[in-house]
Amino acid sequence: MKINTKHFGTVDIEEQDIILFEDGIPGIVGSKRYAMLINSEEESPFFWIQSVDDENVALALINPVTFYPDYAPKVEKEIIQKLGEPKEENLIVCSIVVIPEDITKMTVNLKAPLVINRDTELGMQVIVENEDYHIRHNLYEQIIRRNEQEVGE
Repeated sequence: MKINTKHFGTVDIEEQDIILFEDGIPGIVGSKRYAMLINSEEESPFFWIQSVDDENVALALINPVTFYPDYAPKVEKEIIQKLGEPKEENLIVCSIVVIPEDITKMTVNLKAPLVINRDTELGMQVIVENEDYHIRHNLYEQIIRRNEQEVGE
């Protein structure tokens, strides 16, 4: 199946890989079906979910553990079970990144990650119970810190 995207041109995806967000993603109207786009040729911590329903909707994502190794979101089990009975290895937790024109102000939402069950291809945005996670953590500072640590090794 081919879909048009604003940032990536025409992309070929498999229909069985479409992730359904039955309740949508808060703040995004009319988009419930998404495809995960990962550039396998480039070593980048970023990947995207692209709306299948609206070519203008794509969200930059990261695995939050990449930059926040102690990230351990607490979510009620009943909420996660709405995605089916996920095996832990098939459950993806990712955080939405906001990349403004001034890249030093790039933020990541650790308070409301996206959770995706790759077994059922169902996804949802959840609000975690942890009080120390917020909607806007400065990701740019974490990237700089991580790069400094890698250079020092």
